[in-house]
Amino acid sequence: ADIIADASGHTAVGTLTIKDQSQPVSFPITITVDGNVATAEGSTELNRMGFNIGASQQDEGTLGFTVGVSIALTAARGTQPAPAS
Repeated sequence: ADIIADASGHTAVGTLTIKDQSQPVSFPITITVDGNVATAEGSTELNRMGFNIGASQQDEGTLGFTVGVSIALTAARGTQPAPAS
């Protein structure tokens, strides 16, 4: 995925693949950097039908088409695991 800076903050843009079905996805994210630690959080809604999930359930009253997806990522710069003994 790519992170694009825009007037309102940042947008994550990429392709999401679930069950061998790929769909373009983009959603706003909040990025915070504190020293050597960066965090990113965001959420979006996907239509499960685009990923062929529950295709036999065509009635949204039985199984909703929209699914909420949230991400939370923390990354630390310059940290390495201890060497194995």
